[in-house]
Amino acid sequence: GVPFNILHVCRGQNMLQSLVDYPVNALSWDTENITNSSLEEARSYTKLALIGGVDRNTLLNGRPEEVTGQVHHAIEQSKKGGLMVGPSCSISPKCSEGNLRALRRAVADGIIWTFTSIITAHDAQTIHGFQGDWGNYWRNSLLYTIIRASI
Repeated sequence: GVPFNILHVCRGQNMLQSLVDYPVNALSWDTENITNSSLEEARSYTKLALIGGVDRNTLLNGRPEEVTGQVHHAIEQSKKGGLMVGPSCSISPKCSEGNLRALRRAVADGIIWTFTSIITAHDAQTIHGFQGDWGNYWRNSLLYTIIRASI
C-alpha cells in the first residue's frame, strides 16, 4: 500500500504552524481549542490534508444536531479542500450511536472524507473500551463505513 502519515498534536497552544514541515501527509489537532489554529487558519499556511472540525466532547456529550453543526462549520472553513472531518482527539467508546450516525450523515451530505482519529497512547483506556464495548458496531458496519471512507 501507499504510506499515509498523520501527525496528531494534542492539547492547546500546540504551535501547529511550526510543525508543518514534518514529513507527513496530514495534520490532526484540536481544532476546537481557541489557543490552536482553526481549520481556516491552518489552510492559509499549509497544503497538507487537515483532520479535525468536531469537538470530541460534543461527540461524547452533545446532541446529534450539535455534531452536524460542527461538521458543516468545518466544511465551511475548508472550502479550499484537503479536509478529513474528525474529532479533536480519539473517539470515546461511550459516544452515543446517534452522535456517530449524525457525524456520518453530515459528512455524506458534505461529500467529503471522514477520519476516525488515531487512538493515542494516552487513550489506552479508550483502546480497551473500544474493543470491548463496540464489537457490535464493527459487525453492523457503522464505524467500518466511517473508517473505510478514509482509506
